Amino acid sequence: MDGRGHAINIRTHDHSFSGIKAEGISDIVFTNLSFDDQYSSWDQDGEGSDAMTIYNSNKIWIHRCYFARWKDGAIDILFDSSRAGSFHHSISATWCKFESIYQGINWTVERASFGHNWCLNVRMRCTKNIDGSVHSWNNLIAGWN
Repeated sequence: MDGRGHAINIRTHDHSFSGIKAEGISDIVFTNLSFDDQYSSWDQDGEGSDAMTIYNSNKIWIHRCYFARWKDGAIDILFDSSRAGSFHHSISATWCKFESIYQGINWTVERASFGHNWCLNVRMRCTKNIDGSVHSWNNLIAGWN
């Protein structure tokens, strides 16, 4: 999905759904997209709604995207052995901004990278690696609770 040159904001109307769900895909770039759900209670844990949920996918690049005010988190990358696909690999988030959101990224990946991102007022888990390995470099984390 290429949002360059367009003002694309992805959000829900009742804060109970994910913005984008990607399952069993590969070789995809998400660039220049805004995920601002304008959820007023973003600083409290509210399970169930992430800006982006990725299941069993490979070679995903999230680049220059903006994530703010979702009920749960920005990006949740899950591996479910009951679903089709192999363990995630080659997932990157670069030059993104995570602002006023309860959780940033939960990774379950074989290999991932997180570079040149800005996390401002992220309450928990600007990045949390659940399983696998993540290369993290040149990130700014400010206002972390």
